[in-house]
Amino acid sequence: MNLVFMNSFEKKTEEDRVLTAKVSICELNGIWQVYWTEPNGMGEPEQHQWFEGSGWSEMLTSFRGNVLEKMSEGYAPLLDGVTGDLQSMNGRAEFIQKLHYYSDINRNDAVFDQLRAWRRTQAGKEGKAPYMIATNRLLQVISTFLPQTHEELMQLPGFGQYKLNQYGSGILAVTGQVKREWSFPLNWVADKIDYVQYKLWLHRQQQAFEQRETERKNRKLAVLEAALKGSGLSELEASSIPRRDAVAIIEELDKEGYDVEPIINAELQSVSQEERERAMSAFLSVGDRYLKPVLNAVYGEEALKDINADRAYEWLRLLRIRYRREKETGAAKAG
Repeated sequence: MNLVFMNSFEKKTEEDRVLTAKVSICELNGIWQVYWTEPNGMGEPEQHQWFEGSGWSEMLTSFRGNVLEKMSEGYAPLLDGVTGDLQSMNGRAEFIQKLHYYSDINRNDAVFDQLRAWRRTQAGKEGKAPYMIATNRLLQVISTFLPQTHEELMQLPGFGQYKLNQYGSGILAVTGQVKREWSFPLNWVADKIDYVQYKLWLHRQQQAFEQRETERKNRKLAVLEAALKGSGLSELEASSIPRRDAVAIIEELDKEGYDVEPIINAELQSVSQEERERAMSAFLSVGDRYLKPVLNAVYGEEALKDINADRAYEWLRLLRIRYRREKETGAAKAG
């Protein structure tokens, strides 16, 4: 086995003793192995395997993440820079990440809950999804730094002129009632955070992102297989893919050029020919960008009270895929 890298770590205990540990990266026949050795309860060295596999990037991710975990427990490397940069960021991007990290651990829960209540009310007035008003992350940042003026709101990441015009007064009505012990600008934040804990948080954020991406790709593959076989949304729902997510993925696959007609056929079998014809006529007359006018044209205002709106929107979104494809084909022939 080839020893590629090794570094020692030290940690002071409450008894003013020093514990010594080490991390090592080894390679054998293209297989990477990462080991951590530290004293156990009896003071004897105990080895733990952090990683074994052929992937270089996967090995480095495991190595850096586990080292950061140990550093957060009080271990300090004798050789600095052992974790390396987890990601490359310019000054503005890193400043924003530090604001997000600080707000993650210092959120004012009472103000956060008030802001969420305000967002629900505002979303209801506008007929929008709450996240379109403001994301949870933005509300978390606002609840942490408590802006008192429009100018201070504009200094927060994710808050631009449009949001200021639309929602600034409503947000300040909440945050303006709370006393704070700091001021804007927020350049002081960098000096208030623990660097190791911040880097560990960054690493966990990256891990969570990669996990979401892997899950998204797996879901997309499952929906593609279902689309090709002509399976329906119920089958996908049974495999833990929500129907709404499945429809969104079908729309994405269609834009990428995949044939999703089999799954559209499967779903539209439960929709009457009359409903489909009314919907296609509505697409022609009112357009296909918004589905609410199409839904009204198909069922009428009164009948909408008696139907399952979620299911109606599902088949309308799928029928819209077919309508757009037929429109593109017709335009191409005409050209």
